[in-house]
Amino acid sequence: VNSTFSFNYSNTSVPDSGGAMSNVYNSDVTVTNSILWNNYPSAIGQTPDASTTVNYTNIQGGWSGPGSNVMNSDPMFDAELRLPPDSPCIDQGDNVAAAGLDTDMDGNDRIVNDAVDLGAFESQELAPDCDGDLNGDLYIDAIDLLALFGEWGSGGGDADLNGDNTVDALDLIQLLALWGACP
Repeated sequence: VNSTFSFNYSNTSVPDSGGAMSNVYNSDVTVTNSILWNNYPSAIGQTPDASTTVNYTNIQGGWSGPGSNVMNSDPMFDAELRLPPDSPCIDQGDNVAAAGLDTDMDGNDRIVNDAVDLGAFESQELAPDCDGDLNGDLYIDAIDLLALFGEWGSGGGDADLNGDNTVDALDLIQLLALWGACP
């Protein structure tokens, strides 16, 4: 859980070997909230009698075996295998799988925003505060407009952008004025 495997090499003369890991001899392995990138000849190797399940993980080349929420996107590591603020691996993990992991490999908080990051190091940068971004995707767009209309006439809530305890035309005007990417 929450591991980073990068720049590893496996002997290609050994069958079923992977640069990040080799799963052999009737073993069952689950990889979760991790990054397997720049490993040679592949990220995961396994013998036919072994089973590997991958969940909420970024694997170079992807993963066709059992599991879910697997991505194949450059994590954009810095020189120390940490994630920059614009990495696609930030906030993409499974918080339930990370339960009990209070800190990352640097001793920093394991969860900084709403969801755990993939890999061994949690980005310590908070998501930007973006008024009008009601769904948290860092864009003020039609989805946020629909969310505002869903709260129309209510007293307060996230769509009450001007803080007058009523979601109304004033909030709509403010949302439209903020339209586009968050700063």
